[in-house]
Amino acid sequence: MAGVDHRHEWVRDADQPAYPARYSCSQCPEVTVGCQDCAWPLDSSLTICGRCLSRARDLVEDVREALALIPDPFATILGVRGSGLDRPRVARQVDQLPFGLGATIDDPEISGIRRPDSLLEVLEDVALDWAEHRAGIRGRDGIGVGAEGDYASSVDAPVGSAVFGWLREHMLWAAQSHPAWTEQLRLLRQVRRRARELAGMTPVREPVPCVHCGGIVVQEWTAEGLADVRRCRKCKAWWPNGERLSFANRTALLDLPRTHADALVTADDALRVLPDLRRNTLTQVLARDERRAQQGKERRLPERGRDVRGQVLYRLGDVAALLPAPPSEHASAPARAEGA
Repeated sequence: MAGVDHRHEWVRDADQPAYPARYSCSQCPEVTVGCQDCAWPLDSSLTICGRCLSRARDLVEDVREALALIPDPFATILGVRGSGLDRPRVARQVDQLPFGLGATIDDPEISGIRRPDSLLEVLEDVALDWAEHRAGIRGRDGIGVGAEGDYASSVDAPVGSAVFGWLREHMLWAAQSHPAWTEQLRLLRQVRRRARELAGMTPVREPVPCVHCGGIVVQEWTAEGLADVRRCRKCKAWWPNGERLSFANRTALLDLPRTHADALVTADDALRVLPDLRRNTLTQVLARDERRAQQGKERRLPERGRDVRGQVLYRLGDVAALLPAPPSEHASAPARAEGA
């Protein structure tokens, strides 16, 4: 009915380019665009959704927390406790700190940075870049070529511990207006990763990939220690603890004959996926297949090639067909009655 408010049901326009994504409502003439980061339909005039904006702000907060969690002996020497963030930075020799944390010369790549104060300098450079863009000094190409060159002393950019709050406050402006937002967001992620490595907070990676998308499943470090929650970095699925993750993995593994019947597996892999299949049964079938092949007859389990180690591959659905059929209800009823 016209004039009645309804919840938009957005349908992505197939004839539009990947970015910016465009959506049309199936219930009304309204149209919208997708978030510049995740392409989710937007319900406002912004170019970024609230979830992606919160994640971007959390990047800066995560860096601050990681620097604050550096062990106290290192924090005192490195100058990352309290007002120490604002002290002048003094070059140190390699042999003054263990593990090379006090190296004078840092690798130009983020992954090679060894000093937390060097990570702080990266954030200060980002803040200066944003401040100069807001002041109209930097060029529109985002490279930094503007009316007064790459640096302008008239622009006040935050330094030290003040940079964290300043970046969070100006995150929405950067997402909306900065020409190199995608590249700088990637840079902030690299800074967070390196800060966590220096603080010993590198996420613990699970040995088994995500059962939904094959992504990496990790445990994150928090202020209280290693979190029980396991999260997939790719599809964002999560499990409250290791037991639930193991249950999900086992359930997906046992369901593979139905969901991935055409998958190629070795004999050992098939026995892991099919716990009800006896090894002796599979061995006898393969032995008979060898005799049948020598006689020119068709194998019961056709070979589907070999893996990189030279082991024979079989179709999982063919191996699953060797399982004994479950007893029917009529066949099991007399047995229960007889034993009652």
